[in-house]
Amino acid sequence: MTDVSLQLKNYLRKLDMPAVLSETLCQIEEITFSSDASRSYQQLITELIEEFVFSEIDRRGQPKRKLSAIRELQIFQSLCDYFNESRKERRLAIFLLLFPCSSRLTEKRQSLLAQLVSLAVAVKNSSILQCVGMWMQYIGCTSTVSMYVANTLLTDYFKVIPDCTGYLVDLPEISPVFCASLIVALTRILPETSPPLKVVKLISQWIGSSSSVCFSPLEILPPDSSHYTEPEIPLCGLLLWCILSPFREWKSDVSSYDKIAFASHDSLKLTEKSDNSSNVFSCLHLMLLETMMKSGQSRYDVTLLKYMVPIHEVIRMIKIVSSKCTCVNPSSDAVEVSMSRLAQMLQIACASKCLQGNLEDIFKLVHHLPYSRLLHVVTGFGRK
Repeated sequence: MTDVSLQLKNYLRKLDMPAVLSETLCQIEEITFSSDASRSYQQLITELIEEFVFSEIDRRGQPKRKLSAIRELQIFQSLCDYFNESRKERRLAIFLLLFPCSSRLTEKRQSLLAQLVSLAVAVKNSSILQCVGMWMQYIGCTSTVSMYVANTLLTDYFKVIPDCTGYLVDLPEISPVFCASLIVALTRILPETSPPLKVVKLISQWIGSSSSVCFSPLEILPPDSSHYTEPEIPLCGLLLWCILSPFREWKSDVSSYDKIAFASHDSLKLTEKSDNSSNVFSCLHLMLLETMMKSGQSRYDVTLLKYMVPIHEVIRMIKIVSSKCTCVNPSSDAVEVSMSRLAQMLQIACASKCLQGNLEDIFKLVHHLPYSRLLHVVTGFGRK
């Protein structure tokens, strides 16, 4: 340990909570953006974060016991204050030092991150949510830790709070990229054939109020391309919900998640008419088609639009739909509606350049689906 590192740590150890948290964050920022910053300081920054920010180790480097609720609250408050007051262009770099993408987060820090995000949503802290949204894109919206964060929000806002709309409805305005990343994670967490209607309605409100939320991941400029492959857009996951919605269990139009989440709230009506559910998904499907149509007239380069509806995601969708169709009567109304929505999605995606590349694998998979005149016309035209 260098003399400078030792002096800094001794200085910080003399400070009380929560002053030591604020000062440590400021020191980390100063070291990171100093003109003589070098790799030799990376280890020091890691040690400062572990000892003085998250209290994971003591001064001898030994693991510390679980944080008290008061200490956790002090950490959250200090982080919220720091990111609100720090320079915009420096926030993401510091956030990635606190919650790195390149290594697996410890269970303790993962839990703290999820709680921090939940608090940031409640207090509408756009600075933190913007960082979290980009962090989810870098590490993968469907990664284990991203879905853990999303699942925590589901628990905190849909199981605990009877009416969470007031807290979440303006999320697209607070942080579009976080909103988009959260939707991607939710489409993987929730059951594909029966996502909770309350969640579907809220997402429909988000897209209805600001369809540009689906484009927000396209604007991300990663600081390190080695930790980032491509933007993750919520369109495919939501389209899959709509395509599979005709197969919902109409005899109980509330999913198992709804029943568990709202079992303690007698005031909530848990039974919803099937036509209401059908309308919810029909409206969402229409909004998603309109979003793809708008993308063709957007300011984004056509090379970026291919991420809107990636081929590999469409192949995944068709395989899931095909699997579901084997369990029902192929001539049923549910299958016809599902195939029509799939055809509409493929037609608009191709026309708007959201779906690009060699589509031969997609056509081969569609050939094994139940016959649909519209799907036959769309895929037949696409082959020409």
